[in-house]
Amino acid sequence: GLWLLGWLVLPWLLKPLLEKQASQALGRQVTVGAVEVYPWSLTLALRDLRVASADGNNTQLSVQRATVDAAIGSVLRLAPVLDAVKVEHPVLHLAHLGQGQLDVQDIIDRLNPPDAPPKPDTAPARMAVYNIELLDGELTLSDGDRKHQIDHLNLSVPFIDTLGNAHALRKV
Repeated sequence: GLWLLGWLVLPWLLKPLLEKQASQALGRQVTVGAVEVYPWSLTLALRDLRVASADGNNTQLSVQRATVDAAIGSVLRLAPVLDAVKVEHPVLHLAHLGQGQLDVQDIIDRLNPPDAPPKPDTAPARMAVYNIELLDGELTLSDGDRKHQIDHLNLSVPFIDTLGNAHALRKV
């Protein structure tokens, strides 16, 4: 019953929350076409994710589908453990504005303010992420009158693990 309730209700609750929180964090309009929740497999998928350009007239970043598959090991380890992260057909448009600035500088400054005090050296966040895939990505960088483009970018990373022994964790 809880799985069915989560499957039906969570997408309806998460979509506006994700859009609001992401828009506030980035200072740009963020939209999500659909949220899919599969509680029985601890999977969350976002369809048609879009981040607007600074002027709001274009899309700076779009992702056809992003899927995160959480592991029950998260509960046992008291830290996020993800069995898989897949980003399908991300499209990113960047423009070089000169003097080392990109048209996403407002986002960079918002997430990491230049006048913020330096962070003390700390240990990395405790987490484990497996099977990271970026499929069919596109990147366009406009540099004045020149345009650089990467098409059909595929990238796979087996794991990122700050919990310790990656092989022992997979057996949990």
